[in-house]
Amino acid sequence: MANATLARKRGIRGRWLGAGIVLVIVAIIVALLINGAGRAATQAGAASLGNTVAVTRGDLVSTIAGSGTIDAEQSLSLSFQVGGTVTEVLVKSGDSVQAGQALAKLDDRALQLALTSAQASLASAQARLQQAKQGNARPEDIAAAQAAVASAQANYDKLVAGATSTDLASAQAAVASAQAAYDAAVVAAGTTGSQLEAARASLQKAQVALEKAQLDYTDAIQKNANDRAALAAYQQAQIDYQQAKANYDSLADTAGSDANSKIQAAAAQLEQAKANLAKLTNPATAADLAAAQASIDQAKANLAKLTAPATETDIAIQEAAVTQAEAAVKQAELNLEQATLRAPFAGLVTDVSIVPGSQVNAATPAISLMDVSTMHVKMLLNENDVVRAKLGQPVQLSIDSLPDWQATGAVDYIAP
Repeated sequence: MANATLARKRGIRGRWLGAGIVLVIVAIIVALLINGAGRAATQAGAASLGNTVAVTRGDLVSTIAGSGTIDAEQSLSLSFQVGGTVTEVLVKSGDSVQAGQALAKLDDRALQLALTSAQASLASAQARLQQAKQGNARPEDIAAAQAAVASAQANYDKLVAGATSTDLASAQAAVASAQAAYDAAVVAAGTTGSQLEAARASLQKAQVALEKAQLDYTDAIQKNANDRAALAAYQQAQIDYQQAKANYDSLADTAGSDANSKIQAAAAQLEQAKANLAKLTNPATAADLAAAQASIDQAKANLAKLTAPATETDIAIQEAAVTQAEAAVKQAELNLEQATLRAPFAGLVTDVSIVPGSQVNAATPAISLMDVSTMHVKMLLNENDVVRAKLGQPVQLSIDSLPDWQATGAVDYIAP
């Protein structure tokens, strides 16, 4: 096989000329040299008859003649690595393209969304990993836990130091205020009861008046069907009754439950205020101090739990999640990149099998490409010529249809 650097399509037939591998043309040259030698002999014979001819020395060129075909060093049928709908075809048969040049494109909107989603998942995984390394608590949770520790400590310190005069005065004022609120609730409940009794009496009175007005109206229409005064009195009695009933029903619905709930709430506040005052006026016991210390310990434990970093296992899990999310982003980027079909090498487009709108997948041939930058030539020799051929011998290529064109190469393989 001989390589020739030329830009010709596959199947072009040619001939070779070289130092040891030459063309038929050179064989003709050999014949011409032999014919020249014959003429020299004739002239020498003539010289023997009376003419003198000078004898010269020259090279005799031995040649090998043959023909073969030119093939591209490489050619590929290209396909998209992802499936989809073709939106653009950027080349046609016969176009020369450069390595990396875009040849066709798919609709990549879904791939763009997939990449955006993968990037968001990666950001979330990275945030969880960072939070695990710094502690899982939010800043507001830590602030609340710190406040709980401070409050528990202050309560313990107050028990140890005992109540101040200001504390006693404040507690006594709270008792007085709670007592006043309780008394007011009791009075309000009594007032509501009196109002309910008055409303009940008004309802009964309105009912009696309505019954009397109805009897008067019945008697009146028997005597005079057009007695307007009796009708008006009857209608007014109905209105008075409805108003009295509505007032009574309203008070009856709210008086009992509302008054009782207010009294109970006021009583609870009063008891709490008295308990607080009693706690201040009595010295703290060992049990009180122990309970206060337990509150401090619990508050500190809660704070330590919030601020403690995650375990190595927790961090490893989050790191694995980040790695997985990064891989998903890279895959999404690759899928998006593969939505554009690019030339893997510079060459010539020999076939285009797709059009905009074509549905393709990884098995769909799309565009065929041939590398014409480096060609190879295969030539058959007979047994006598093969033994004369050597690796690395220079080769000269010519083409019958292009008599002025030549290319050079070298022998790089001889079949056994």
